[in-house]
Amino acid sequence: MIVKRTIFAFLLYLVSSTLSYAVGPEFILDSTRMSNNQYETLTGKWWFHWNDYLTPAEAVKAYKNDTLPKIDVPSYWNDYVSSDPENPYLHGKASYLARITVDQRNDIALTLRAPLISDAYQIIWIPLDAPDEWVEVATEGQMSGEFLPAMRNLDHPLPKLVDGLLLINVQKEVFFWSGLVSTLSVGETNTMADEKFIDHLIRGILIGALTLIILQSLLQYFYSEGDTSALILAALSATLALRAVLLTGIVEVTFTEAAHITRMHVEYMTIILPGTLALHFHASLIPGFIYPIILRTSWIVTGVVCILTLLIPTDVMSDYLYWYQSILVANILILLASLIRGTWLNLRYARIISIGSLVMLVGGTNDIIAANMDNYGLVLIDYAMIIFMLVQSQIVGRRINYAVARSKRLEKEKKKLEKAHKEAVKSSMHDHLTGLLNRQALDELFLQSWDRAKRQRDHIAVVIFDIDHFKNVNDTYGHLIGDEILVFIASLLQKYAFRKNDFVCRYGGEEFVLVLPSTELREACAVAERLRIKIMNSIASHILDEKIYITCSFGVASMNPTSGNKPKELLKLADDALYEAKGGGRNCVMYKTGTLHAEKESFL
Repeated sequence: MIVKRTIFAFLLYLVSSTLSYAVGPEFILDSTRMSNNQYETLTGKWWFHWNDYLTPAEAVKAYKNDTLPKIDVPSYWNDYVSSDPENPYLHGKASYLARITVDQRNDIALTLRAPLISDAYQIIWIPLDAPDEWVEVATEGQMSGEFLPAMRNLDHPLPKLVDGLLLINVQKEVFFWSGLVSTLSVGETNTMADEKFIDHLIRGILIGALTLIILQSLLQYFYSEGDTSALILAALSATLALRAVLLTGIVEVTFTEAAHITRMHVEYMTIILPGTLALHFHASLIPGFIYPIILRTSWIVTGVVCILTLLIPTDVMSDYLYWYQSILVANILILLASLIRGTWLNLRYARIISIGSLVMLVGGTNDIIAANMDNYGLVLIDYAMIIFMLVQSQIVGRRINYAVARSKRLEKEKKKLEKAHKEAVKSSMHDHLTGLLNRQALDELFLQSWDRAKRQRDHIAVVIFDIDHFKNVNDTYGHLIGDEILVFIASLLQKYAFRKNDFVCRYGGEEFVLVLPSTELREACAVAERLRIKIMNSIASHILDEKIYITCSFGVASMNPTSGNKPKELLKLADDALYEAKGGGRNCVMYKTGTLHAEKESFL
């Protein structure tokens, strides 16, 4: 605590030596400067009264008698008030008093800008030539009844100033910081209003840009089928957008000043979350960029601090602001060190991310300098943040576009492979000459049909037939004519009106097999007989003017699988029936059951 206050006092000394335009507690405002869009700062010595409010009459009396102590502004009154063990954060009341004089003109409208007066306050203007005609400039927060702190970054229009006293009564009950802790400034009203408008406009652009990045990142996440870098970028953008919204004061405007304390707790969490999310984002974007133990430690620390932020009192939380800033700085240093390492190792995206981070570093450094100089006020962090986030979103977009394009290429290759696989399977399951299913397909499909018939307690029939005297055909006309006859049989079978679950195969050589599910023996024999007649009456081939006719012999068998028979037994019965058909004169249909010899009769 002592070290922190010593550092703070030293910084105040540097700031005061640079910005102070006052002699003692008296400030002479240069109207010419203010007319030229410049500000007059009220940095320097102020009269101070602790533990009570001064009335306007008491303020005038204290001024004339010079009875009040003087303290530096901006500062914490904790540095000037005696410590109290029962009130360690020195909550209480105080008054600040300073003489204000406008040197030349008094016809310009002036505004007082109060970035932070903690916690609630009342501003009073007391003309020295008519002290009884004092004017209440503003009252912010609630100083009586249920206490409420004031909003920050407020502008207060001032009455016409000539020569008088500015009295600020302050009450602190919530935060660690106390009193006039930021530089008060006075400027021409229109100039301050324009600057305020530009500030809101920039923040609006920042919030809008971050919102677009959030939407873009979420879309990229869904289209990339789970690329976590896009989702983490959306979370990082949402955190920064939330912080930008909180800093506008819109929460208090929407939900009344009672929401200010809750808003401050959430704001403190948004100090540390971006650093951890940035580490996680870059770790997901660049494999091997950050050691996992560092990432886990960062998340554990952030999680614990966020939970404590919700639980601890506001004054304790605000007292440890430097811890939040230290965690953020530590994450930034880890990120910078990782970027240097990634650039050295030539990791993908490391160089362009380094450029974006350098922009943020330059913007942050510039704003620290601007905050401590009177004649330089250019703020760059909002612009730097937009550039940084746009760079990150473009990196994610390029990464995801590459992944999507690669995915499409792989999908095309997958479809080609699937098509080739299907064609290969189809080729392996079909006879190359006739296009009918082959012996391998028969083995697989027949077993499936058998199992289905067994489940349904239904019949299944098999017809096996071959071409009569096919060897003589080959010997007489040659194998090319023999092949033509096989193709003729196949085309005839393919044109036949079989049912959906029926199928036909080339069993080998000149032998063919029909599998007819849900078919009893007589129905199967009828199918075989129609095919026999159709083949017998058709021209199978021709050579020159000679027409070639052929006949076929058929063996038929049917079985109910529930009887306990096996698939091979049914095939054997049909094959035995075919054997007897060939031995019984050929060009006929024979059937066979498990108990009877083959029979030959008309089935039509």
